[in-house]
Amino acid sequence: MDINERKQFADILYKTVIPSTLSLQECNERYSLMTNYISTFFPQTLFRFLRCDEKRIDSFYKNQIWVANLEKMNDGYDGRLFFNRSEVENDLQNSLSDEALKSFIANNQSDNSPLSCMVANINEQNLKMIRSKRDEILDKAKNNIGLLFSAVQKTIKITCLSEDISSPAMWGLYSNNETGFSLAYIFNQAAWNNSLANGTIETFNLFPTIYSDIRFKVPNVYIQYLLKYSVFSGYFHPSFISNIIPCPDQTMVTKIALQKSSEWAYEKEWRIIYTNSDVATQLKANAPFSASPVAIYLGRRISYLNERLLKDIAAEKGIPVYKMSLDDNSPTYRLIPKQIQ
Repeated sequence: MDINERKQFADILYKTVIPSTLSLQECNERYSLMTNYISTFFPQTLFRFLRCDEKRIDSFYKNQIWVANLEKMNDGYDGRLFFNRSEVENDLQNSLSDEALKSFIANNQSDNSPLSCMVANINEQNLKMIRSKRDEILDKAKNNIGLLFSAVQKTIKITCLSEDISSPAMWGLYSNNETGFSLAYIFNQAAWNNSLANGTIETFNLFPTIYSDIRFKVPNVYIQYLLKYSVFSGYFHPSFISNIIPCPDQTMVTKIALQKSSEWAYEKEWRIIYTNSDVATQLKANAPFSASPVAIYLGRRISYLNERLLKDIAAEKGIPVYKMSLDDNSPTYRLIPKQIQ
């Protein structure tokens, strides 16, 4: 997928807005605009570069891929929110004014829906409390704004793969100076779910990284949503909050997680964005999921012992083994994979 195709994907992604108030059918229709485009450019194989250590060799043996939160990435800007703080503070203050609260109540009392009943309940029982604690809520929200910049980095988990097995930069940077290995995977779809034995559900979204010289600005309405949710969680039950403060765009996590500086474009990266319905798992910095590689590639400087070990594991799995090499007759800097098993 070249840089222009990634930009076209970015245009589709940015135009796709999926509020949580939409029906499941409407959500799927809008989401399919992205997945349909991706299916045209889906890479036949993606590669995950790894250094040789006990954890990574063990994950290969167990057919596991580990995801990590964005705070663990080697780029400090990964998943770090970019927004106008002063605008958010002004919008937040205006949204808690008497006029705004009365308008919200008036606009949501037109029928006997569950939301209207909840709003009526706010009018009778909680509106005075919100007014009396308005300054406290605003102070808490302003304090939380500073935490938001890095907060999302702690919750979004990803793993990174590349289209390019022959990149010397990828082998040098992510495979410990060509002493590690790379695993090849085939994914046939951009989104899928796994139901686990413990009753939890894993959700996966596989999309190309978006490269740009300008940081993605998160809309103020989404920042306000995050703030309101965090602040009001101290006063109301989460299920109550999710009804009165719906998410304005459920694709925002994807938009945030895919942003990288153009300086990283050589990686030709794709990212698996991972979520788990189990809250405890979602809050962990790392988590594994099951995925079987279709081949293994060894760095040209890999140690004799690590090569023997990885070849034995590959033989047990019945997958081919390649080893990278230099081509002294080539005018390019590409590394060459040669099958050795």
